[in-house]
Amino acid sequence: MIDSHVHLDHAAFSGDLEEVLARAVEDGVSAVVNVGYDRESARATAAFVDRYPFFFGIVGTHPHDASKHNVDYENELKDLLDRPRILGVGEVGLDYYYDHSPRDVQRDVFRRMLRLSRLKDKPVVIHCRDAAEDALEILSSERVQFRGVFHAFNGDAAMALRVTELGFHLGIGGVATYKNSKLVEILRAIPLERIVLETDSPYLAPHPFRGRRNEPSLLWFVVKTLSEVHGVAPAEIVRRTTDNFCSALHLERGALPSPVYKIGKKVYIHTPPASDQGGWLAGLAVEAAESGPTEEAVLCGLDEPLENLEHVFACAGSLKPKGVPVRLLTRGAGGVERDVFRELSGLVDAMTVRMGGCTAAQDEKVRGKVAGGGTFDSLADFVRRSIAAGIATECLFVAVPKMKLEPCEALAEQLGAAYSVRKYRPLE
Repeated sequence: MIDSHVHLDHAAFSGDLEEVLARAVEDGVSAVVNVGYDRESARATAAFVDRYPFFFGIVGTHPHDASKHNVDYENELKDLLDRPRILGVGEVGLDYYYDHSPRDVQRDVFRRMLRLSRLKDKPVVIHCRDAAEDALEILSSERVQFRGVFHAFNGDAAMALRVTELGFHLGIGGVATYKNSKLVEILRAIPLERIVLETDSPYLAPHPFRGRRNEPSLLWFVVKTLSEVHGVAPAEIVRRTTDNFCSALHLERGALPSPVYKIGKKVYIHTPPASDQGGWLAGLAVEAAESGPTEEAVLCGLDEPLENLEHVFACAGSLKPKGVPVRLLTRGAGGVERDVFRELSGLVDAMTVRMGGCTAAQDEKVRGKVAGGGTFDSLADFVRRSIAAGIATECLFVAVPKMKLEPCEALAEQLGAAYSVRKYRPLE
């Protein structure tokens, strides 16, 4: 999954950014796009891109900040846009809801940003709130076919058609998951080929986390909703929206990040479908582990690691001799046709089994169905078998608002596993 719009330089992440990134990677987010909307956030975006290979950047002047725009900053933007992983100009546009800058100034700066995108041959990310007619008139007057994204799209079907005819993709995030959201019906009329995923972190967290601080790990809930709306598997939603992202931001698929991530002192490894031997992935994992102090390697991602055993065995087998403990983050062995626990024992030091609650209904509501079509009972049995094989095993519960955690802890104790819980902070 690619989160095409985040603000991880926001003060809401000042105390735990690396934990937020780790959760995102654990849950299958393969890349994020930080969006700089003024001088300070544009510089922060560039710093993220320099520090993390799985970050991309978008920089520009938000309509809220249009009155602060000046030539010096515009020249700085020109330099930033020459960097290879700064993908486009944004978020730019019009906001007549808040009117933090005068409307005539917003329109003038919007046109300047569009000219800058043409000068640098870069896509555009659009912010538009309560200003659709003016924004579309300005875009139409440019008389070009655009590349880019209409961020946080929440218009009607007619507006969706006009936006896509101009060349834009639509950024769809947490609003699509809200109960009684009008966007759900509109999504049925929007071709999946015109949609990209986004969270707008820390804003607009999806249901059932509405009111909490949004973060990229919650992108899964947008995928889940799109899967239900369009009637295709979540994996297909991810594949197609990744293709859409590359098309919208004019990026070759080969420029997407490696599936191995070093965050702090941990290496996170996404296990892709095991259509070939795992040696190439193991090589990347060892390289990352040897790049600096490494406490642990975690096999994880949107694709169930236990359905990609060639990669699991290759990575674990290469890392263990290096003295790197290996942990497997899994949803259970639903897709595994043979008993692999004894094979994993000695290779995998720890097993973390992700659970959405202490009942089948809670679990499916939070995380969706168990990998491979298994039941919640089979997931619990998976925990027991892992423990029986001598693997240190914990149940990781994802806490939704108002969820009672005592029964979850009791279930883990009953299964003989350690207990941990992931909580999402309120947006302050």
